[in-house]
Amino acid sequence: MRLAADSVGFPFTTVTIPFWLLTILLAVLPSMWAMTYSRRRIKHNRRFRLCIKCGYDLRAHKPNEKCPECGTSVSATATGVGSITS
Repeated sequence: MRLAADSVGFPFTTVTIPFWLLTILLAVLPSMWAMTYSRRRIKHNRRFRLCIKCGYDLRAHKPNEKCPECGTSVSATATGVGSITS
């Protein structure tokens, strides 16, 4: 950081930001947010018995049925156990 003066004589400050810092702020942090958002969405869908793929409300469906929107197994969605089948 250095103090300089323009042609009129008013002082101004020059701030230099390294490129690697901009890369971290503009790429790494948003990607970390996206990963945690995805995990929170899946956790929310399981808690409120929504399909983990499409978010369809599955409260009225039996555990052995499939999601009417995307075909995901309701039992895998409701409990979070087992593999997801399409």
